[in-house]
Amino acid sequence: MGIAARAHAAPELLSRDQCKALLDQCVSMSRGGGTSLITLHSERVGSVRWARNRAYSACDIHQTILEITRTIRGAVGRVTTTRLDGAGIREAVQAAEQQLVYTDEQFEHLNTSPVIDPMSNPKLWSDETHALDAEERGALIRDLLEPVEAAGLLAAGELRLSACSYASLSSTGIFRYYPTTLADFSTTVRDTSGTGSGWVGIDDYELKRIDCKALAAKAQERCLASKNPVAAEPGRYTVILDPQAVADLFRPLVAGVALDRVAAESGMGPFAGPKRGTSKIGARVLDPRVTLSADPVDPIGGFVPFRAWDGTPYRPAIWIEQGVLRNLAYEREYALSRLGKSTSLLNPYSFRLSGGTASVEQMIASTDRGLLITRLSNVHVLDFDTMLLGGYTRDGLWLIEQGKVTKPVKNLSFVESPLFAFNRIEQIGVPQRVRSANPGAWAWVAPPAKVRDFNFVSVADAV
Repeated sequence: MGIAARAHAAPELLSRDQCKALLDQCVSMSRGGGTSLITLHSERVGSVRWARNRAYSACDIHQTILEITRTIRGAVGRVTTTRLDGAGIREAVQAAEQQLVYTDEQFEHLNTSPVIDPMSNPKLWSDETHALDAEERGALIRDLLEPVEAAGLLAAGELRLSACSYASLSSTGIFRYYPTTLADFSTTVRDTSGTGSGWVGIDDYELKRIDCKALAAKAQERCLASKNPVAAEPGRYTVILDPQAVADLFRPLVAGVALDRVAAESGMGPFAGPKRGTSKIGARVLDPRVTLSADPVDPIGGFVPFRAWDGTPYRPAIWIEQGVLRNLAYEREYALSRLGKSTSLLNPYSFRLSGGTASVEQMIASTDRGLLITRLSNVHVLDFDTMLLGGYTRDGLWLIEQGKVTKPVKNLSFVESPLFAFNRIEQIGVPQRVRSANPGAWAWVAPPAKVRDFNFVSVADAV
């Protein structure tokens, strides 16, 4: 069960001063008028992957990507490069300026150059996470796989540790720099007959806040508990959604354009108003217990406090407060032209969903008949105006009878909207960090929830 791993000194991330010097060099090479925006992403990644109880990949990767954007009267030229020497930077700047020749100018383009806007400063760095080398990662995974193999089960998954620095500089003189670490862990345990499957996953900036051994044991427990499932008739069930399943259900709502104000006022999406130019801001859209928000300094769901590709800061936002739609996202151009403001309100695709204190055990105990769902898969939009989604359950679905989990159930396909479902909630729990669809870039915090009349349409051929 060994893993071939060799520890070595990986290149360090670019420091604040190094980033500033490189970005200044790019700006100084730009010619003519207009504006320049330079972004730099330095990343060190160490990962271990395993399948069938054997680690098959252990690697350390270091890369730095420089992006140069030149803008003149709304015409945009953009080039990326990994060459950081003087000649490489000069060629990239010239290529970006050459693109301007073939790009139409926008004469009504507003001056939306970045302005000095206070930036939040969340703590997203862990020296311990940054220092864990390949040999230590391998030893950690060996400890996780031994109990799985001893039980005659099969495990697959990945542990990915990364350290990133994000930097941006505009020709107007605004410089942003932020370093962050990330630990991303997920594993699936299956029985050899292929009927039982248990999954767990989480990401966090600090590895010590992830108990990999306990999570792997939970995946193993779920695998054994889901063996030989029985078929259940499709229909409407009371369901208890684990936090990951709640996050999966809300992903299309948060990580798309549904929360965009321009889209809503153009008549698109679930928050469009009754007539063009209006939205549902001020209307109740969810159960009064539910609040949907995003904050870079969230103690368990913090994220990089500015948009990586242009340095625009993320500000704390409450999208839905106690069921009422309070805000929709907009760019600075919209703020200048429509709101008389100079700052944007961006959607970072990170979120916290909150509203209750009930535990999963309490939800189960209060359920006469229903289903317990681990997570949702292949979730996709069927109707954007109502956020009606399709998908199916995965990696553990159980029948609840008379307040107890009684038997595993074959996976089911569903057709449901988070806006419909979360107007039918019976209980909601304490939010916790889960695994996002884009670890490192997004942070998701979601609670467990009990929902009545969740709509299942067929049995799904999935494990």
